[in-house]
Amino acid sequence: MLKEASLSNEFKLFYQTDEWQHTDEEKPSENEFFQSLAKAMELKDASLMQRNEPNTHWSRWTWSDFEKQGE
Repeated sequence: MLKEASLSNEFKLFYQTDEWQHTDEEKPSENEFFQSLAKAMELKDASLMQRNEPNTHWSRWTWSDFEKQGE
């Protein structure tokens, strides 16, 4: 598809992470991290990203979170 549009398939890494701050009570579009990521991508400036204390690491999950995954 990129070749058909005469676009290169070589991309520079903009940002990479395995963790971010997220809650079940908000949609990703309401999340400050993802909002700042969208703005940073739009303006091509990774320094605009809001990197709050991450809470998505598996070690922060409770056993009830694991049990709910099958529902």
